[in-house]
Amino acid sequence: MNDCQAAVPVECDSCDGPAAGQVYETIIDGRLHWVLTHECGDSFVEAMGWDETPDDLRQALLDQCGTYRLRLSREITGVAVMRVLRASGMSLAAVPEALAALTGPGRPGTEMELQLLAGRLRAAGASATVERDRDATDG
Repeated sequence: MNDCQAAVPVECDSCDGPAAGQVYETIIDGRLHWVLTHECGDSFVEAMGWDETPDDLRQALLDQCGTYRLRLSREITGVAVMRVLRASGMSLAAVPEALAALTGPGRPGTEMELQLLAGRLRAAGASATVERDRDATDG
């Protein structure tokens, strides 16, 4: 489970002003789940969503929690991996490049989005690993 939260500025609709928010991702029932929280006066405000974290929140996670890389430790049949990639919403045209990245430098992303894809690849028989990008700086 991921315990990294990124600090993000939030425009609060309730108190009509800026607030300091926290965003994190987790996996629930095989889906990516993102949560944005902040305090407003004596209240706790929470926004959330599924499957795709909004770009600005995702970028904050990458900047503050680090970039991770998903790699296939050993090649398996391209068909099994292709099915997983296609089921995750990837276009057929993007699959060859994704396969090359997975067996080479790795696919970059947030820890939770890559853990989710790695789990799906493992279920298809792949030996997938997710590691923090060694070029990443601590945020």
